[in-house]
Amino acid sequence: MNSRGDIDRTGLRGLLTTNTGSRGIPTWLDAIIISSIFPFSILHLTAWGARAGAARRLTFASSPHHTYSSGVLNEVTYSRLVRSSNRDARPNSGSLEISRSQIRTANSGLVEDRNRVTASHHSRRKQIMATIREVPRASRRLLNSVSHLRPCSPGVYRYASTAVAPPVVPDIELESGLAAPIITREGITIVDPRKRASRRNHELPHERYRFHAPKYYRGPLHPVQPPPSSDPIARDFAPGPFNLPRLKQTYQATIASDIMTMMYQHKPPGTSDKPERIRLREWDDSSPYMKNRPKRGPRGADVLLPLEKSIDWRNIPEIRAVHIAIYSPKAKKNDDHLIVGRAVLQSITGVRPTVTRTNKSVAQWGIVKGDRSGVKCSIYGNQAYEFIDKAVNLVFPKIKEWRGFEGTTGDSTGNIGFGLEPQDMQHFPEVEAAYSMYPSKMVPGCRIVLETTAKSDRHARILCKTLGIPFYGKIVD
Repeated sequence: MNSRGDIDRTGLRGLLTTNTGSRGIPTWLDAIIISSIFPFSILHLTAWGARAGAARRLTFASSPHHTYSSGVLNEVTYSRLVRSSNRDARPNSGSLEISRSQIRTANSGLVEDRNRVTASHHSRRKQIMATIREVPRASRRLLNSVSHLRPCSPGVYRYASTAVAPPVVPDIELESGLAAPIITREGITIVDPRKRASRRNHELPHERYRFHAPKYYRGPLHPVQPPPSSDPIARDFAPGPFNLPRLKQTYQATIASDIMTMMYQHKPPGTSDKPERIRLREWDDSSPYMKNRPKRGPRGADVLLPLEKSIDWRNIPEIRAVHIAIYSPKAKKNDDHLIVGRAVLQSITGVRPTVTRTNKSVAQWGIVKGDRSGVKCSIYGNQAYEFIDKAVNLVFPKIKEWRGFEGTTGDSTGNIGFGLEPQDMQHFPEVEAAYSMYPSKMVPGCRIVLETTAKSDRHARILCKTLGIPFYGKIVD
């Protein structure tokens, strides 16, 4: 500090170092240096500076003597002067006036010193507050300059191994399996599950040890896969087959290969395929509302029929199911017609049929919606082949003047339909064997539909011809 009591501006060290610095109390510069070495938070740095400032103010206030280099009297000098003036006071007025003038001079000097000290305190406080405001910015710059530095570990590594590799690979067996001892019957311990179950005092809980097949198939990558349909615990398990139909054996051995050979079309290498016919028309974009519209529906129908693909070894047509339905309009007045039709249908198919009801009311025919009007059933697999074999070899040859199926039959999706009259139903062997048990006037006719895997009527008709069913009239493919 200079002779006027101002703070020395030679540097930050001179500004921050006061009496407290000489007493071992940390100053602001010490805090900044330490924070640059040990990156504390700004809050710790500010708290450290606040403690240093408080200690500095406490030390300054507790000091009994404030010495100034200007030579002005302090409090001790002032008290000594007052005591000496009182002790040396004489009746002489001149000396008394001199003592009083000295006291006034000392008093005025003390007041000036106090004012100067107060002004210096205010200026020092302003300087310290300005320094405090600059400390976070300076500390932030110091922390940013040091934050990117990281201690590095020594980068000397040795990847060579001093261990000697084993001479023998552990994955290779040294002994041959032919040298293993032969297991005899005496060395096998057979555990009888019946004896083990008989020794058990209580039964095991069924639900805990029973496998439940998943209800839905969630794809080939799902961890829980349903068992095959041949497994009894599968949900789609169907017992059988209990027989091997003769017609199915003939189909697998002869008919399938004959169909594939007959429908073969040679295609020289390099021949381009015919362009596909545009089946759905697009909009002409004459209106902005036609943009992004789906294509138009097929002409003349609401349903788009499947495409006919060339027959190869992957898609040879075969029988999928046979659907049989009986309609008895007289069942409204007499339920016996419905009972007889149900008995006949169950005897020739071996399946329990279901009762059907009318969907619409027709006043001219006396039909009311919801009335029971007939029965129906469907047979699949081996039963379907058995029914067709029975009809082709036993029923159709006995029908008088039977010419076959009509050439226009079919629904354009591979299904062929035909019908039988009431007098034709007696040719089935199941009905013929017990025909006297059925009322002859109540035996109804039926409508039969052959469902195939073909995609067109042409392929379905080829399959029926190979099975022995003729067609007459105009053929419509």
